[in-house]
Amino acid sequence: MTDVKNKTSYDETVDEALLQRFFADSARMDIADDGFTDRLMRRLPEEVDTRCYRLYRLWTAAMVAVCVAVFFFVNGFQLLKLRVCRAVGGFLGDVVHAVQDRVASFSLPASVSFPPSADWTTLLHVPLMIAIALVVLGSLVLYDINESV
Repeated sequence: MTDVKNKTSYDETVDEALLQRFFADSARMDIADDGFTDRLMRRLPEEVDTRCYRLYRLWTAAMVAVCVAVFFFVNGFQLLKLRVCRAVGGFLGDVVHAVQDRVASFSLPASVSFPPSADWTTLLHVPLMIAIALVVLGSLVLYDINESV
C-alpha cells in the first residue's frame, strides 16, 4: 500500500491533476467592482511602442553619462577615499577611546606598585590589545572550522 501511495504522490501528472482540480473554482472569479476592472483593462495600452523604449534607454544613458562626468569632475575617487578613511579612522578612534576609558576605570589593589614614572593604564594597553587580537583571531578560526564542516 505504501508503494502505491508513494508512486501516486511523486507522479507529476497526478500532482498536476490535483492542482488543476484544486484551483478550478478560482480560475475565473469575478469581483463586484461596478465594472472598474473592465474599464481599466480597456484603457491600458496593449503594447509599449518601441520608440518609447528607445527614448527610455536614451534618457537613461544620458543621465548615466552626466553622473559619471560629474563624478570625475568633482574628483569622486578622492572624495570616496577621504570619506572611507574618515569613517574607518573615526570608528577605530572611538574603539580605542572606549577601551582606554574602560581600562582607566579599573583600580589596582594597593599592594601593586609601579615605578612612579610609569602610568599603569599605558602598561595595560599592550596586553589588552593582544587579548583582543587573540579573541578576534580565535573567533575567525572557529567560524572557518564551523563553515568547513
